[in-house]
Amino acid sequence: MGTVLMLCRPVAPGPDEKIIAQARAFGRTLPGVPPLQACVSLDGTQACIYAWADATLVNRRAPELASLTRLATLCEWDGLSVRERAPYHYVVATDIDPAKEIEFNSWYHTEHMPALATIPGVVHCSRFRSLESRPRYRAVYDLTAPEVMESEAWLAIRRTSWASRIRPHFVNTTRAVFRTVLDERAAVPLAA
Repeated sequence: MGTVLMLCRPVAPGPDEKIIAQARAFGRTLPGVPPLQACVSLDGTQACIYAWADATLVNRRAPELASLTRLATLCEWDGLSVRERAPYHYVVATDIDPAKEIEFNSWYHTEHMPALATIPGVVHCSRFRSLESRPRYRAVYDLTAPEVMESEAWLAIRRTSWASRIRPHFVNTTRAVFRTVLDERAAVPLAA
């Protein structure tokens, strides 16, 4: 599994082109030509830029890279809607009670994320572990619409008995929905 660089920062409301330009400028500072993904929170106050590159090649001591997070890829799945556009990006970042960490990872890998990948509207999903910051775990879902998370199928997966046993052990959890304004990994361009 590879590593990914993530740059998250507050942004002032403005045109998406500004975030896209920042993402491309960030990409030019990295070795090779990594595909980029840039997302803006639905309220327009936060941007996340991912560089799908080998983050082990980046010198973390450089002061200008202090706000970067290196993410180790744990697993990923193409979703049922893999051939569709994914203009939305849902993120769940969490820590877990250390006594439940093995079960948490097993649940995510064998039940939760594979089941969510089978839902119409899920284009792609991935799990990461932060190599230096908290929350330590990050699950991301590229979606056709935010309403996918309100579907009966999605909610049923969130309510399984295993999910009900593990979720109370989440710590420091945040959830956010973003608009994807750039995705150079996409099979279907966002402008389609």
